[in-house]
Amino acid sequence: MNPMLDPATLPLRDIHLPAPPSGWPPGPGWMVLAGIGLLLAVLFLCTVYLRRRRQASLRYQADMALQALRMAQLQNPCRQQLLRDLSALLRRVAISVWSARTAASLCGEDWLRFLDRADPACRFSRGVGRVLATGPYQPTPDFDERALLALATDWLHQATSRGAARLLPEQES
Repeated sequence: MNPMLDPATLPLRDIHLPAPPSGWPPGPGWMVLAGIGLLLAVLFLCTVYLRRRRQASLRYQADMALQALRMAQLQNPCRQQLLRDLSALLRRVAISVWSARTAASLCGEDWLRFLDRADPACRFSRGVGRVLATGPYQPTPDFDERALLALATDWLHQATSRGAARLLPEQES
């Protein structure tokens, strides 16, 4: 027998099993699923960013409008005009924050109760804000301008905050 063919002298190695399959790169289905998840996360973050930016813009615009009301009142004091403009500003903000269906048709006591949702002390229906329902129709309304403007400022800041959605009536939310 040929010594080269003798199995005892041949440099053979034992059988080696292949390495287990790797987890990377994942299959195409997992890549599509990861892409969809990433897209949904980006859309969510964009929505949150745009909502906060809109709220900040609405608050800024409301503050500027309120400041313009104060300046107009200093230059030409007319209490009825202040009441009309302030009521219109509050209504515009309410329509912007919620909807026209929710806030546009309210008047009188219903409007004051709606405004009180942001004020636990109920200063619209039981306090200085009550003049918004009756004052524009009186020849000489009697009210504290500073207190009313402070109340309106508080309401505007509350209405344009992130928690404003909780102020909606239960049946309309």
